[in-house]
Amino acid sequence: MEKNFISAFYKITVAVIMVCTAAAALSCTTDKDKDEYKPAERFVRDLLLPGYLKVYTNQEIVVQGKGFELSDVITMDNYNGACYSIPLSDATDRSATFVIPANFEQSTYNISLTRGGETQELGTTLFLLTRRVDVPDKDGATIKGAVYCGDRAVEGVIVSDGYDFARTDSDGFYWLSSQKKNGNVFVVIPSGYEVTVLDAVPYYWSTLMSKATDGVEQHNFELFEADNRNHVMIAAADMHLVNRNNAIEQYDDGFTSDVQALYQTVSDRNVYALFLGDLSWETYWYSDYFTITEFRSKLGGFPVTVFPVMGNHDNDPLYSDDFECEERFRQEFGPTYYAFDIGDVHYIVLDNIEYLNTSDKPRGYNVKVTSNQIAWLKTYLSMIDDKTKPVVVALHAQVYRRTGPNAQNHAASMSNAAELEACFDGFTDVMIWTGHTHRNYTVERTAHITEHNTAAVSATWWWTGVLSGNSVCPDGSWGGYGVYEFTGSDVKWYYKSIGYPKEKQFRAYDMNRVKDYFANDSQARKYFSFEVNRLKETYQSNATYPANSVMINIFRWDSRWDLKVYENGNLLSDDKITHRFAPDPLHTASYNIPRSIATNGSPTADFETYENNPHMFIVETSSAGTPLTIEVTDRFGNVYTETMTRPKAFTVDME
Repeated sequence: MEKNFISAFYKITVAVIMVCTAAAALSCTTDKDKDEYKPAERFVRDLLLPGYLKVYTNQEIVVQGKGFELSDVITMDNYNGACYSIPLSDATDRSATFVIPANFEQSTYNISLTRGGETQELGTTLFLLTRRVDVPDKDGATIKGAVYCGDRAVEGVIVSDGYDFARTDSDGFYWLSSQKKNGNVFVVIPSGYEVTVLDAVPYYWSTLMSKATDGVEQHNFELFEADNRNHVMIAAADMHLVNRNNAIEQYDDGFTSDVQALYQTVSDRNVYALFLGDLSWETYWYSDYFTITEFRSKLGGFPVTVFPVMGNHDNDPLYSDDFECEERFRQEFGPTYYAFDIGDVHYIVLDNIEYLNTSDKPRGYNVKVTSNQIAWLKTYLSMIDDKTKPVVVALHAQVYRRTGPNAQNHAASMSNAAELEACFDGFTDVMIWTGHTHRNYTVERTAHITEHNTAAVSATWWWTGVLSGNSVCPDGSWGGYGVYEFTGSDVKWYYKSIGYPKEKQFRAYDMNRVKDYFANDSQARKYFSFEVNRLKETYQSNATYPANSVMINIFRWDSRWDLKVYENGNLLSDDKITHRFAPDPLHTASYNIPRSIATNGSPTADFETYENNPHMFIVETSSAGTPLTIEVTDRFGNVYTETMTRPKAFTVDME
C-alpha cells in the first residue's frame, strides 16, 4: 500500500555546485594550497569510511576512527568542481560527526581531513541523496528509516540486515533491532518497483555508518514504479575478468556486445542480469592490479541492471576469515546474500562459498550455505504467502552434480544441499541457478526443484580465445549465458552462445574426420605423447565411436528435449542413437592440445576437456558419405536443425 508522504517529507532542491561551496563559513583549499599529505597515523587511525552512503541534507554522519579532534575539518570534492569544507560537530575517542550541507550534490567525493595547515587524505565515498524523513525512534531499534516512491510511502516492504527483518508500516517506516553484524541494511525490492541504478549496479542497500549498537542510525530507500511483470533475466557466470589473456578485450567485444545486441531484441520488456559469481579472479588481484573494484568499474558500459552473486574467486586473498575476505565485495556490491522480487518471481541470492585460504589450503573453500544464511532464508520464506509463484535461488557453486547422462542421475555436490532444499518445503516451483563448473547441465531434482548449471562467459578461463581463436567451454558449449523470459509466472529459457544466434543450440561432429584429425595432426600426435593425456584411446576407439558415426553436443539438453536424425531422408531408429557421457573433441583441439604443447605436458588440469559430459549423443549411420538432417526440439517446441553434408571437416574454426 502507498500513502501520501507530504506530511512526512519536505522536498530537497539539490544545487549543482560548479565552484567550491563553503559550509559554516569555511572554504575548500585548492591543490596548490594543500600541504603534503601526512601518513594516516599522524592524525586519524583505524578509519572505517564506507565506500557508499545514502544520506539526506542536514543529516548527521558518524565516521568511526581514532584520533579525531573537534577542531578538524572534513573536506569533500568531486570531479565536477563541487567542494565542501565541513567542520566536525562532535568528536570522541572512536568517532567523528559532521552534517551533510543543505546544498549538497549527489556524487562520488574524495574526502580529506584538515588540521591546522596539514591535510590527511581519508578515501573516496559515493553519496546518494534520499529524502529527509522524520522517523521517530523506537525502543531497542538501532536502525530505522523509510521506504518511499515519489511523495508516497510504500507499506509492507521487507527490510533486513541479513539477520533480522522488518516490514514498513502505513507511513513507510521501519525499525530494526540490529546487531549490525553485516555492516549493511537492505530492502527487498517489491514487485512493480526498481531502485536507483548507477553503472548497472542497483543500490537496494545502504552501508551502516557505525558498528555501535548503543545508538540509532537512519537509512531511507527510494523506489521507482516499473512494469516488470513480463521481464527477461540473464544468468551469466564465471567472467574471471583479469588483466591477462586479453580477457578484457574478449569480455568487451564478446560478452558485453552480445548482451547489448540481445537487449535490442527484447526491449519491449525490462531486462536484468544475475551474475552468478567469479566475476573476478583473486589469484591475480594484486599481481595484475585487477580486483573486484576494477570489475565494478567495467560495469559502466553494461546495458542492463546487474544483481551480483559472490563466487570463490571474488574473495580477498589477503585474509583467511570468510567474513573479512568478503569485505571488498560488500564495499562494491553490498550484501553477499539478499532477495528481490521482479514481477511474479521471487529471486533469492545466497553465498555458498565458505572461503578458507589457510596455509595448507591457499585460496581453499567449502561449498556450503552457512548457518546464518539458512536461518535468514527460513525467516524470509515464511514471509511469502503465495508459495506457487516461481522462486529463483542464485548461488555460485553447484548444489547437485550429474552422475549419469540423464537429468535424473545426480548426487549432492554442496555439503548441506539437503538442508537448503528442506527450506523450500511447500513451494511448488523452485529453480536453482548456479555456475562454477564452466559447463551446462540440468538436474531435475524433484517435480518442484530444478537446478540449471550455466556454462561460463569466460569459456575456458579465456584460454581458447588466445590459443585457438574461439570461445569453447570444457563441455564443448560455446562461451555464453542463460536467457530466461518470464511472462507472469510462466518462463521459457535458452542458452545464448556469445557471437551466435539464438538458434545455435548444438554442434555436430563427423567422427570419421575427428578420428583422422587426432591420428594425423602433428600437434595432436605430440599431445598424445604426453603422459598427462587421457583421451587418445577415447578418440581412436571404434567401440566408443563406431565407424561412420556422428556425435552431437546439445548444450542445454534435458529430459523434455527431443532428437531426430534423418539419413537420406529416412528417420533413424532410436537404437541408432545413444545418449552417453563423452568428451567434446573441439575443446580438446582448442585447449588441451595447444596448452599441453606450450607447457610441455603440464596444462591446468581443471581447464582440460570434461570427460563426463552429459549432453552428448552418438549416432550410427550406414556409410561415410550419406547426408544427414539433424532435428533438435527443445522443451518449448522450438526446433533447431542442421543439414550435414559429409564428410564434414573438423577444425578449431568449425561452428
